[in-house]
Amino acid sequence: MHKIVKKKIFTIIVECLENIQKHAVFVEKTDAIPTSYSFNIASNKEEYIVTSANLINNSNINSLKRKITLIKQLNYSHLKKLYKRTLKKTSISDKGGASLGILDIAIISNNKINYSFTPVTDELSIYKIQVILTKII
Repeated sequence: MHKIVKKKIFTIIVECLENIQKHAVFVEKTDAIPTSYSFNIASNKEEYIVTSANLINNSNINSLKRKITLIKQLNYSHLKKLYKRTLKKTSISDKGGASLGILDIAIISNNKINYSFTPVTDELSIYKIQVILTKII
């Protein structure tokens, strides 16, 4: 694996795991509620695929959708500008984040992010994010 690709994949993994640690809703597993989180990394000849999923409160879905939709629409230079602006304007939350994780992932992966929300209960959904990173620089 090329050194640059290794660094990128490591950073994406860390960001996904930090997202789970900081933002997942942890509840006891039941028949109606699956595991609170999951993480997977796979590869094929051309790319690495990092997938993470965690439970979130349904009340957080709309704001997260808006943020990801905006990020997916921006090109690399606009993502970098948004990152700098967010870094200047945002303070560290009580969960220890500054809302930069998804921006980091978009910049590093060159914006190859897929996501979904799957309802589980009236209060909870599974938030799944899949990041694709090309092996070739």
